[in-house]
Amino acid sequence: MFAKRISTMALTGLVVLSGCQTNEKPVEFSVTVPAANTLGFDAELTRAYGLGLSGNFDILQYGSVYLRPETPQNFFQFGFRLHTDAFLQESWVNYQEVNTLPTGAAFPLWMTGPVVDVVIPPINTPAVNWHFYLGTRGQYYLGVAAVIPAINQNFPAVDLGYTFYDSQGRVVLGLLFFGPKINPQNGLLVSPGGIFIGSNLTPFLPAELHPGGGAAGGDQAGVLTMAGGDPWELAARINRGGPLEVNGKSVVADVQVLGRDRGRYQSQSKIRGLVDRFAAASRRR
Repeated sequence: MFAKRISTMALTGLVVLSGCQTNEKPVEFSVTVPAANTLGFDAELTRAYGLGLSGNFDILQYGSVYLRPETPQNFFQFGFRLHTDAFLQESWVNYQEVNTLPTGAAFPLWMTGPVVDVVIPPINTPAVNWHFYLGTRGQYYLGVAAVIPAINQNFPAVDLGYTFYDSQGRVVLGLLFFGPKINPQNGLLVSPGGIFIGSNLTPFLPAELHPGGGAAGGDQAGVLTMAGGDPWELAARINRGGPLEVNGKSVVADVQVLGRDRGRYQSQSKIRGLVDRFAAASRRR
């Protein structure tokens, strides 16, 4: 549900449609510590977006990510289990840090600072190329971008982002549908667009269970730390003998529209139509 008023920020060319807080919960989610030095996240959309992205991926030795496509019986699901040493910068010395998605599109606004771009060529297919993003500067980001050749020059130059929050204003899940990169000189395709999905676990961790190594922007990233003892033991004490688990439902969704063609997409119906086009491309195999 969207507010009827559309506010425009002329300096950035950003159009923001603010979601209404209602009884409808757009995302159900849980955050867990299923084992020592392991973070878990599971989320399911409760609205139909038509997303067909699917896969179970091992991110080297650091954990796994899954995407389960929308079906007539279930909505889209996204989650991961990640060992906390994946958030150490020294774990990724052979990988580059980036500030944008492959097309140059910006990450969602809540995802600040550089993130490590992890590319694992064997998992790519003719229908999709995968990028995994990890925050290694004091924030527990995990994001996945599917670059989809079917999102080509026939798509508008628009980046359409949904951010879902919980009742305390913490980011639960971000979706970004990013358009292709087109050469302005000859109109040829430089890079296809795609779909980004991600989250930030940091705000959900209790004060005693936090990224060590300083604030974001420092040169050390953290693992789950405590003053003496194992994070699993700490989580059990916090949760009266059980593993840390933060369950919830998101209550607010914001929509942001960026890009050269953003002026053509300033109504709910046109945005919905654009999402349908991206979703259809994600189902092509």
